[in-house]
Amino acid sequence: MLWAVSIGIISTVAFGISVFATDLPDIRNVSERKIAQSTKIYDRTGETLLYDIHGEENRTIIPFEEIPQSIKNATIALEDDSFYNHMGVRPLSTLRAVLKNIVTGSSEGGSTITQQLVKSVFLNPEKTIFRKVKEMAISLRLEKELTKDEILSLY
Repeated sequence: MLWAVSIGIISTVAFGISVFATDLPDIRNVSERKIAQSTKIYDRTGETLLYDIHGEENRTIIPFEEIPQSIKNATIALEDDSFYNHMGVRPLSTLRAVLKNIVTGSSEGGSTITQQLVKSVFLNPEKTIFRKVKEMAISLRLEKELTKDEILSLY
């Protein structure tokens, strides 16, 4: 019985994604997006940091290779423990989160790291079924274009 329900859910999600797939943003330049960073002012030698000025977010981008593996592992463990094993979406996790939200009124996430990246870069944070389906469709496309490490780096 659970198998039939799972197949039905996956089929419904696939149909929904195909309906919305025609009106999706271009993902080709996702790696080139502009991200607000802190302004750093150095002394005249360029070696001593004098000031680190930031507005609402204190952000400095560092190359993916310089991020400690323990930080990468912790991020995956906390946000998406099967990150390297799925195709960008986990329909059953999304369904579980939706059902829990309806039944308990609580807010529980079911998004993968890829989906969270897509939501923050391409979509707005509104909680609608249409946005969620678009998020899933873009996530599937992004997973075909980029490696898992590239997605994690952008995240």
